[in-house]
Amino acid sequence: MKAQVLTTILLALGMPIVGSTQYRYDCVPGKPQPVFSVPAGQDMESVAVAPNGDVITVDMYSGTVYRIGPNGRSKVIAKLFPAGKYPNLQALGLLLGDDGSIYVLANTWDPATHGVWQVYLDGRVRLVAAIPIQGFLNGQPTSGFLNAQTFDSQGNRYVTDSTLGAIWKISRKGKVELWIQSNLLIWATDPTGPFGAAGIAYRDDTLYVVNVDTGAGTLPNLRGSDYPVVSIPIERDGNAGWVHTDVVGDIRAADGIAFDDQGNKYVVDFGGEPAWGSWALPYAGPARLLRFDKYWNNETVIAEAGLCNSSKVAIRGNTAYVTNLYVTGVDPFGFAGCLPEVVPNIVKVDLCANH
Repeated sequence: MKAQVLTTILLALGMPIVGSTQYRYDCVPGKPQPVFSVPAGQDMESVAVAPNGDVITVDMYSGTVYRIGPNGRSKVIAKLFPAGKYPNLQALGLLLGDDGSIYVLANTWDPATHGVWQVYLDGRVRLVAAIPIQGFLNGQPTSGFLNAQTFDSQGNRYVTDSTLGAIWKISRKGKVELWIQSNLLIWATDPTGPFGAAGIAYRDDTLYVVNVDTGAGTLPNLRGSDYPVVSIPIERDGNAGWVHTDVVGDIRAADGIAFDDQGNKYVVDFGGEPAWGSWALPYAGPARLLRFDKYWNNETVIAEAGLCNSSKVAIRGNTAYVTNLYVTGVDPFGFAGCLPEVVPNIVKVDLCANH
């Protein structure tokens, strides 16, 4: 009734009525709904959403790229490599270009194929940029681990390297350079540990990067680093500006980050319990989807139940798509599997809780 009265008043005043999801009363905020059930033996770490609502994802281990329609039906678009060519393959960092191009990061640790790949809808794939498989961390040779990627407004590509605590830059012409390496991007609790810089997002000439550091191997239930989200301005000359902490918040293991159209920031808190030691829980959690306003204030838990070992997030309109990982057993990096009732899949979360 109140909504009808408001509409009548607006029409009488000659004011336009703009449709918005903020007036939806059928929304169940923060309740993840399944989008895609992962085939047995596969894991999807990253996700992207096309303008028409199709969801794109890639299996980490086989490099199989899927396209899931709004009806939930999936189709294999392509495979990065022949089966068995790279037994240790880690395919992550799926990204859609403005023109609809699909890009995937392939960790093969083969200098000829380790880097950014483009996937075409007709099944073709091509190497866009080979990225060095090794760098230096604290003066020691260290193998890299490509995690996520984004574009700036000029079309330059930025790729996070979790083990090197670094960001690679690939220019529009294909030049590859180690753009920045920082202590704020490494695994803080143990500088030789596995994961630092992970998800990355661009907005207003600034890169925002999340640090996975969970404090694993030190004490159980220890919250992560004091810099789960950092920002790096892109200077006019294209170089990296000063790296600084953007938000701490109640974040245990930040892995993914994305913006909505209003500039609100969404962070996926992996939250996994390390499976090392007798104190480890037999399941992982709690994973959460967190929201911050454009000033990194007003932290809100958007979703928790139904998320487990959650990794990356993609936003299209008022819907967030989140990936869940490692549902049975223990994952390759030592984190516990998820509760049996949590299906390993991509879920979508209506963001009406923010309106």
